[in-house]
Amino acid sequence: MMDSKTDFRVNRRYNSHSVSVWMSVALLLTIALSISGCGSCSREEAQPELAEDRTRIFGTITLDESFAPLPGDTLAPEGTGVFVLDLTGGPDTLLRALTDTQGAFSGEAVFPGQGAYTLRLYRNERRMADTTMLLAHQDTVRIEGSLPRFSGAARFHSGENEAMRTLTRLERQYNRVIQIAAAGGIAQDTIPYVLDNWSSIFWEVWDNWPGTVAARIAARESLRMLEGRNDELLMKRLREYGDDEDIRMMAARFGFMSVLQRNGLDAAIAWSDSLEAESTSQETRLRIAKNRIEVLYDSSRIDQARTRIHDYESRFAGDLEADAWLAVIRRDVEELAPGMLLPSFELEVLVPVDEPGDLPLPETMTLEDFHGATTLIEVVSLADRTYQATYPQLQTFYLIFRQENVQFLTIPVEESTIAVRAFYEERGQDWPVARAGAFAETDLEERWNIYEMPVRFLIDSQGRIIRKLHGHNVNEILIELNNIINDGDIS
Repeated sequence: MMDSKTDFRVNRRYNSHSVSVWMSVALLLTIALSISGCGSCSREEAQPELAEDRTRIFGTITLDESFAPLPGDTLAPEGTGVFVLDLTGGPDTLLRALTDTQGAFSGEAVFPGQGAYTLRLYRNERRMADTTMLLAHQDTVRIEGSLPRFSGAARFHSGENEAMRTLTRLERQYNRVIQIAAAGGIAQDTIPYVLDNWSSIFWEVWDNWPGTVAARIAARESLRMLEGRNDELLMKRLREYGDDEDIRMMAARFGFMSVLQRNGLDAAIAWSDSLEAESTSQETRLRIAKNRIEVLYDSSRIDQARTRIHDYESRFAGDLEADAWLAVIRRDVEELAPGMLLPSFELEVLVPVDEPGDLPLPETMTLEDFHGATTLIEVVSLADRTYQATYPQLQTFYLIFRQENVQFLTIPVEESTIAVRAFYEERGQDWPVARAGAFAETDLEERWNIYEMPVRFLIDSQGRIIRKLHGHNVNEILIELNNIINDGDIS
């Protein structure tokens, strides 16, 4: 979709209640600004310079009063084994240390690259805790925690981890604003102002925590809030930070679309080509080339996408990541492009009931049952924690758009009836959900070219694909549905 106006089509009455809610939004903005502006307040003091491929990890792990030692163990804090693991290829042990009589430990971890790794604790060969920590080269991480309630309660002090905590707090505040908007608590003409402010707040994370994982996530979200709505500010930010490789990769996505809308495809391709030519990183060039193909695919420019696929293959053939990606994007371009019919399905689906406490009713549904309405179909794992965290947003979007004749269908990959039922008993079921095991009994994984999850298809009232969406970014759903409504394409 080429128009990304951010507009909530909800019936609103901007009354005294709305004014009080708007004051709440203003307070959230003030709190968010104070959160995002604390970029250096929790950083560690200067440490001895480290080699480029490692980080220093140290801290204290104690035992609290609820710790129950097994035979052969004691209540002394010494002897806790601290392991940092890379589970992607092995596992591979990056650090191994033991706590001393005070519960202190220290060491240096050597690891392949910036990202999330596993911290695992043992006592007397008994596995006590697992949690995730962020590592970056030449960073310093200080860990404080107690057993047995270590996971979820321990504190990680480092630039990477503090930046992620800051971003998490901001996302929580932003989601509250989205919920207020869904409830009609924000006047429609003020929503652009709110989004511009939140875009600036997220951008401060990029400014205050340079080089962190959180900074990249925040910058991407900041630009997404501006996309198609305030392109002038979006392009200003891209130009100001254009020499940064991370921003250059984002420019390939967001700048491409902005130039495309204003100046046409040839200018957008030229913009993308110039970004690639200026890049000093092979990884950036590869990602820019991938993004160019994906944008052409999303924009239904299938002939141009095919041409760029051939170019990509000739330049990056032999790269394992490039070869794997080519195999799947070819299927999407040739068989699942926007405007093509979604391959049909027949699933046993549990349909919500009106009476509270009643169990959902089973019903066989096909693609034809969704004709006449724009529909979001998602294939997900209900055990995915990120999906669980974003599910309330999906429920909000459903409440917003169902009055615009938008339907949802969720297809879980779980085969356990108990697991599926438990998920919805805890959170509520608002739209049809395929029964446990139904997905495994079909060939949809092959026919829909599902190679990562969640995957979502937005289809029109005739069953044609509008967009195939990958990943956890539910804000894309909001933007796409608003585009359809604003363009008058919804049936």
